[in-house]
Amino acid sequence: MKLCLIGSTRFMPQYIEANRKLTLQGHIVYTVATISSSTAETKSDISEDEKQILDLVHLRKIQESDGIVIITDETGYIGFSTKREIQWAQMLGKWIYRGTQDVPQPFKGGFR
Repeated sequence: MKLCLIGSTRFMPQYIEANRKLTLQGHIVYTVATISSSTAETKSDISEDEKQILDLVHLRKIQESDGIVIITDETGYIGFSTKREIQWAQMLGKWIYRGTQDVPQPFKGGFR
């Protein structure tokens, strides 16, 4: 399954772990290209124009995926951009998973 990780980039450790876990299960994972959250510990220096491009490319990743996986913390924080991405996924009829635990395992059987 092709999955796109969405959420605030302030949760980069959760992004990295979700990417690793889902990839090892056999999923194709789309994730963020760089950190753009002003609250992230290691924010990238990007211009507003570059941030807009990154946001649009991320929407395209959602479009190309089978579903999205929401990355958040123990409080369940979801910001404005993530809400917009969830709405975009809903409009496109994508599967929506709240964390990696909800994602079904890919078929592991062989061919006959």
